[in-house]
Amino acid sequence: MKSSSPIWRAGTSMNASGWNEEQGGDMAATDDVLISMKDIKKIFYTDEVETHALSGVNLEIRRGEYVSVAGPSGSGKSTLLAILGLLDSPSEGQYFLQNESVENLDVAQRAVIRNRGISNPDSA
Repeated sequence: MKSSSPIWRAGTSMNASGWNEEQGGDMAATDDVLISMKDIKKIFYTDEVETHALSGVNLEIRRGEYVSVAGPSGSGKSTLLAILGLLDSPSEGQYFLQNESVENLDVAQRAVIRNRGISNPDSA
């Protein structure tokens, strides 16, 4: 894994794209997958500059896993956490919460999921 990547998962081997090698490198479509992200990109635009905060992040978090996000200043940690917490949306890529896309959730639906807990979105 590149040193600039903000994602690290304790106790699990990972390949360069972030997918669990023990899963064959593919996102598993099972009930224990809580969060899955594929090729997430976040670009911030200003009049003069285009800032690529996240570039091709792939991530899978299963129920019961502990995950740490670490990296140097400016590596995209806060941006990733804002997207994971449904506070922001990616510019590109796919984000699934319990195998359901979050792409079309409105602000109120996102708030309900946050209030109930990301790990239990069905209780909303």
